[in-house]
Amino acid sequence: MSVLCSCRRSVPGDRGSRAIPADDGHSVPCLLEGSWTWGLAVCFVPCLLPSAYFRSWEGERGARVWKALGVRWFKRFATNGDLVNRLARRSDRRYRIVRDGGSARAWAEEAKGAERNHLVFLLMALLTIAHAARIGWYGWAAFLTASNVVFNVYPILLQRYNRGRIARTCRGRS
Repeated sequence: MSVLCSCRRSVPGDRGSRAIPADDGHSVPCLLEGSWTWGLAVCFVPCLLPSAYFRSWEGERGARVWKALGVRWFKRFATNGDLVNRLARRSDRRYRIVRDGGSARAWAEEAKGAERNHLVFLLMALLTIAHAARIGWYGWAAFLTASNVVFNVYPILLQRYNRGRIARTCRGRS
């Protein structure tokens, strides 16, 4: 099944433009159409978020919230997570991502960038999920939603969790 874009195209002898439907009868919106352009632009709003958005909000109850959400469990399997770090330390016992206050602050800044990127991808995926549901591809919409939770929502929560840990550690050393 091939899918053609439904961009508005002029047809000779036609006064306006018309959408060209996909082979399966569904019309697939073109990225050049206004709504998709605005939708894509909205996906990059996280690039404009102020630094206040990235401040750690967790207090005394934070650890219980992260545990209840499964973030600490997810941390085991993530890039630079517990299992990866454990394997790296087998070959180099001195391996540490965060070694001191300077590396902690640098890592927290890196985590902000990673969170921002995952927010952009989350919004892009939400557009795709909404379109899949709109054209009746409910199986794809469900699959994309589940994968979006794994590949974007949990990494966002993990970055927030890690920044909170770094903030508490830096406060404790001061």
